[in-house]
Amino acid sequence: MSSHKSELAATESVLYDHYAAFEAFVKVPPDSSLVPPSPRQAKSRERLHRMPRVPFVELSVDVYDELQRRQAIVAANEAGVKPTVPDALAPREGFHPKRNTTREHLAVLQSSRFRDLVLDVFFEVARRLSQTQAENGAARKTNPNVASPAGPTGPVPKMMSPVTAPAQRQATTANGSTGHSSSNSLSSNGGNNSLGRPLPKTLQSSTVVPMKSTMVERSDDSGDDESVRSVLTSARSTQPASLPQSGSNVTAQKPILHQRGISQDTSQAQNVSPPIPTPTQRSPQHSPQSHAPFSTSSNSSHDRSQAQSDRHATELTTQFEWLQDRHAALQDESTNLKNELLELKAALAQKDDQVRFLKEALENDKRTATEAASSVEEELFRTRAANKKMNAEIQVLETEFEKLRARSTVENDAVHNSEYQQLQQNYDDLRADHEILKIKLQDQHEITEQVRSEALKFIGEMKAVSELETSNRDRTERLSSQVRTLKAENNNLREKLALGHTRDTLSTPDRKELAIRPSHVPASSPFISDNGVISLSDFARFQASIDALVRASADANEVNGRSYFFEMVRSVATCTKTILADADAFEQPDEPTTATRLRSRVSIASNNVVVAAKNHVRSGGLSPLSVLDASVTGLVGSVVDLVKAAKLKEAVSII
Repeated sequence: MSSHKSELAATESVLYDHYAAFEAFVKVPPDSSLVPPSPRQAKSRERLHRMPRVPFVELSVDVYDELQRRQAIVAANEAGVKPTVPDALAPREGFHPKRNTTREHLAVLQSSRFRDLVLDVFFEVARRLSQTQAENGAARKTNPNVASPAGPTGPVPKMMSPVTAPAQRQATTANGSTGHSSSNSLSSNGGNNSLGRPLPKTLQSSTVVPMKSTMVERSDDSGDDESVRSVLTSARSTQPASLPQSGSNVTAQKPILHQRGISQDTSQAQNVSPPIPTPTQRSPQHSPQSHAPFSTSSNSSHDRSQAQSDRHATELTTQFEWLQDRHAALQDESTNLKNELLELKAALAQKDDQVRFLKEALENDKRTATEAASSVEEELFRTRAANKKMNAEIQVLETEFEKLRARSTVENDAVHNSEYQQLQQNYDDLRADHEILKIKLQDQHEITEQVRSEALKFIGEMKAVSELETSNRDRTERLSSQVRTLKAENNNLREKLALGHTRDTLSTPDRKELAIRPSHVPASSPFISDNGVISLSDFARFQASIDALVRASADANEVNGRSYFFEMVRSVATCTKTILADADAFEQPDEPTTATRLRSRVSIASNNVVVAAKNHVRSGGLSPLSVLDASVTGLVGSVVDLVKAAKLKEAVSII
């Protein structure tokens, strides 16, 4: 409980600081509560009014931090110093990410929008601090021992938000009247009567006349009862004819009594209580024997007199209570009427302020409209003058134009024939060019249609090949192991074939080390050099792969020979890449671009061989074999040119 109170006290202290800073920033005039807010401000303040305490305190802290940042920038600019504050509020580790984002977005608000936000938060802070102070005051009235938690800046100013001003004024009026009557009633209460109800001191002190006859043989506690009886006896003469005579009925119909002030009770007592009657007036119904001197020895007469006095006192007590309740009801009705009158006056003042505000706004609008109309009239006058001047200039130009047209008519008649002939010749030339371009465009359309038909046919063939491959996929998977074995055997046979070609061309057949040399390349060839960069064995494999590709191309369209043909194509491509890798070390200082050009030609020729091989297979035997041979011939020529330039080197392998 103590921690909660300390937290509330700390929050209230923070709000006091924020209130002082916001008030200094917005500079609210004293009559700001009389000016009604705009619908947007009323809606914003209503949302702030519904916010819980913790989110509102967090919002107030964020707005206060942003205000401090902006004031620091303004102070630095006024002093001619570069501001050291950041462009926006930096995020804090203990805050929620959304709150940090909101704090950063506060820097984007314009000055007017930010001032409206500060003004709304300022009114809400003032309302909450006023409410807290009122609750603390009520707690102090209930328990006087409670200390007053004054803020660091003193009491909260009576600043009301225009959104909640009528309700607060009504609550303040009601509380003020109740508090006043309570304080007066507490100060005017004296003792208690015989029924246990409080009696006003004013009535008791001004109307009590003790009777000697009733004070004999009584204890001290009966003094108050006798005083009450005397007061009620004095009030008997003012009882109306319609008053109830039964004490029980009056008690059942009696409303709740309200406490009243001393001055009100005094005036009521003066209006109700007549002069104190004499004993003869108090008991006009008694027999003449009752006026005789009172004998202390006659107990029966004393008892009868006492019983009659008690009966009269009871009746008068009932009548007095009725009058007291009637007076309280009238007093409450008067208080309510006064409160309603104050509320009506406040509402009327607010309406007058609204009318004055609307009247001023209307006058401002009228003044603005008048100024706008004046400016429009001036602009219209200037426009008319400019229009008149422009019309004069147009007339001058039209006159000059007519003169020029008449002059040009004479000149045009002379040159019309020659220009017409020239235009006719140009037209004929353009027409001939148009016919030529039209023919070319038609040829282009025909070529486009042919290419399109061939492309569609090619796509159909690709679909057929794809379907064929799909149908043979299972068979290919079953025979994949056998194909791998055959590939390994094929590679071995190709190696042996290449070695067999080289054995016939060896110059020293009795040497222990067998050098691999391409077929038809003698040992004394000028293309074999110690400074060569292309391996002799790689060139031999290239020749063997070319021969194998040429032989396999005859069976390329067969089902069994197609895979072998593609394998030979891959072998040619691999051997070509190997030769290119060897030729990377080839450089010519005199002509550095020659080696690059030769390697580029070899690479292009290799790609052409691959494309020609694919087209040969996809054509299904329609493409002539000479096309593939031509691409292979181009590749061989490019490789031979590269070998002539880069030279061969012998690679010795141990057999």
